[in-house]
Amino acid sequence: MSRRMPSRTFVRTPQPTDILEFPAHRHPRISADLQVAAPLFVGGGSIEGQVRITVDDAERVRHKKSLAIARISIDLVGVEEMSGGRKAIFLSLGSELIDSEHPPPHNMVESLKQVSLADPFWLLTPSMSVLPFMLSLPLDTGPPPFQSKLARIRYILSVTLLVRDSTKQYLVRSSQDVSVLSVYDRQCPSATVPLIVPPVLTQGRSTAEKALMSLPSPLTASDEHLMQRGGVLETIRVTAGLHRQVWVSGTSIFVDVHVANNSRRTIKKLELNLERDILCYKHAAASTLEKSASQARIFDQNERSTLNKSVLKHGTQGWNGVEPHSTDVRTCDLEIPRGHATVKCGKYFEVRYFLNVVLSTSHTKVLAVQLPIILIHMNSLDVVPNSVAQVAAAIEEKRSHTFLSHAATQPHSPSTHTAHQIRRQPSQSHSVQGRAFAAPRLQSLERMRAEADDMQQLGYMLDASPRKAKMTIHKVPSGGLSGIGVGGGGFAVEYQYHTPPSNRKGRVFFDGADANVEEVRRRLRTMRSFESGLSKRSGKTSKSQASKLRVTHSALGHHRGNSNSNSNNENESGNGNGDAGPLTFREKLERSRFEFKKPTRKKSERWKNLAWWEGKKDGDGEKERERERERERKKGGWI
Repeated sequence: MSRRMPSRTFVRTPQPTDILEFPAHRHPRISADLQVAAPLFVGGGSIEGQVRITVDDAERVRHKKSLAIARISIDLVGVEEMSGGRKAIFLSLGSELIDSEHPPPHNMVESLKQVSLADPFWLLTPSMSVLPFMLSLPLDTGPPPFQSKLARIRYILSVTLLVRDSTKQYLVRSSQDVSVLSVYDRQCPSATVPLIVPPVLTQGRSTAEKALMSLPSPLTASDEHLMQRGGVLETIRVTAGLHRQVWVSGTSIFVDVHVANNSRRTIKKLELNLERDILCYKHAAASTLEKSASQARIFDQNERSTLNKSVLKHGTQGWNGVEPHSTDVRTCDLEIPRGHATVKCGKYFEVRYFLNVVLSTSHTKVLAVQLPIILIHMNSLDVVPNSVAQVAAAIEEKRSHTFLSHAATQPHSPSTHTAHQIRRQPSQSHSVQGRAFAAPRLQSLERMRAEADDMQQLGYMLDASPRKAKMTIHKVPSGGLSGIGVGGGGFAVEYQYHTPPSNRKGRVFFDGADANVEEVRRRLRTMRSFESGLSKRSGKTSKSQASKLRVTHSALGHHRGNSNSNSNNENESGNGNGDAGPLTFREKLERSRFEFKKPTRKKSERWKNLAWWEGKKDGDGEKERERERERERKKGGWI
């Protein structure tokens, strides 16, 4: 069933605090009973039910006057309560069933006309009437119901009648607690939606679907234990990680545990426990018009409790512990009890949940790490069937309002002001139930597709790169050989590799085909000597090495090589052929075979010279000492 408009639901101001103080009022002649249509209601839906009003028969009893009624109202109040009588209302919705604009049904009163304009009452007749009601709920109704020794959160549904008996006015009231949950709406963030929505952006996932998706990076916590034993430092390190932070109560939570045991001890027990902390605050939170500073407080009391525990011992479930000087990685699970949900920080308290991972040896707890988690109710994602259509309509209504309000704040231009450019996703695609549970699987599939697309794009980039070698084969007559190899049949095969020039860190001396070797030599002669920054000894070595450097030009490019000839021989080798022109690569290769190479001495000969010099030094020293002793004897001793 779709949402009926208008809903006649409004925010009650001022807040009806008297409902909290006096939830029930009785009258001997009239009664009101509430009956709701469902045990659970979700945000975006509605609370539907009926009010049964019973008026007694006053004609059978003497001296009793008829009753008059002026108003019947329905209120929903969300309140957080603390021990000590402190209360705070965070939700107040109301709807008027009977007022001056909505008269009561004809079988309930004597006349549909009021007594007078100054007396806006209707005279009641003995009857039993049933009045249906509906309260429309926002998508975010507030925290879920909660109950503990120190604090609680509850939603109170109340019906109030204003009646008159004789000349006195009375309130007749009946109240009951109902269960209300918020729903993760599928809204588009107004700050990021452009005026012209591309088709890809209109298929964005909802907040509900994102709740069960994996985090961009795992949520991890690690700690290590240091031990000094026998002068050796031993360590035990544990790391626990979650692929997402939001979990549904009533399901199992999975955590990856990595243990690195660099000690002589054996880890024999791994324990998981779910901890709940109720932080109570003494002072109310400060706030501005835009934001509340509720987290900038120090809690006055903390009620800590363990909801569930799982222990993995040595030799159970195929786990043999963590041996000394070894590592182990294991995925552990812990069941979450039903009915628990995280309560965000309100005026007086908040509820947090933590997953603790504890490592132990035989009888001693060694390490413990803690991971914060967020628990939500199952029906915050899986909407009850009777409210699916209403929730979908409310979500689409909010999305439309958000989209249009964002479009109104954008600067208008002729190219973006046309109506056909503003597109919205139809509501049918957002009313599919259970999409939140399929979101993790779709996310993994999209990641695989994105990786495949990246690899394909990388392949295209490599194929189109100019650095990739391209070989071209040209057949030229054998009379004009200019290639590297010569093929058969009077044809030459020329291999040309087109590669961009490399930046040889500033060592490029010339560019272009017009440059020659003589220009390079001229530049080298004008360069500063290597001896400028070296000592005399190192200068000699550098000078001898610099004299061996020469720049040669060949068909393979420019390079510097070692040569035993000086610059004059180099010039003569470049111009020795006279009219024959410069030497070809093959002729230079043949010449290099007959060049004189300086012979190198063996290492043994060098060590022989060193031994002779050391022996000579030792002999001269011995003679000098002998002369000193002879001189001392002649002078009569040393003083």
